[in-house]
Amino acid sequence: MSAFGMHPTFGDKASYLEWRASWRRLQKNLTRKIRKEKAATKELQRTNPEAARKAQKNLHYTRVMGHKLMTLLKDGKERMARITAMQQQIAEQNASFPIDLGKCPLVDFHFNRGYNQFPSILPMWILKAKGKSYYLNHIDFHNVSFSTRELAEGSTKGMLRFRHVYLEIDSEGTAILRSLAEKKDLAA
Repeated sequence: MSAFGMHPTFGDKASYLEWRASWRRLQKNLTRKIRKEKAATKELQRTNPEAARKAQKNLHYTRVMGHKLMTLLKDGKERMARITAMQQQIAEQNASFPIDLGKCPLVDFHFNRGYNQFPSILPMWILKAKGKSYYLNHIDFHNVSFSTRELAEGSTKGMLRFRHVYLEIDSEGTAILRSLAEKKDLAA
């Protein structure tokens, strides 16, 4: 295993702990290798200066790998902190459900690209209404028309836009969009 194959791609705490264990093994082996090469290089400098230059190049490369390994550890810790923050944010949002947002002049709906990287943490959909974003598992449309919207800039390239709808989000994280006429019929 090399430091090149250690790029952090884990998506939960269990896989993070596995990644850290692999990182520790690799770091331990690399540290031993650096110490051996350093001792061998010192010995060669005394006996064979020509061979010492080649050994010094190899030692330099091994030390660069050690530095890369430490950078990967930093990246792994930052990724785990990001995962923990996302989990906390989603839990706080889900605790606020159910929500009845009422009449909404505009509702934008699009796929959550973060879901591709963290499918076990992030919900698949994002709904934006009344200046706030909601991460949702499902969305139901009831007699509602929509238009598509493409954006040239930003991370979201396309979305569905609903106008003048009634919006509710249930305790399961499902958004229910109804036309205002249908909501009046239900209320009557």
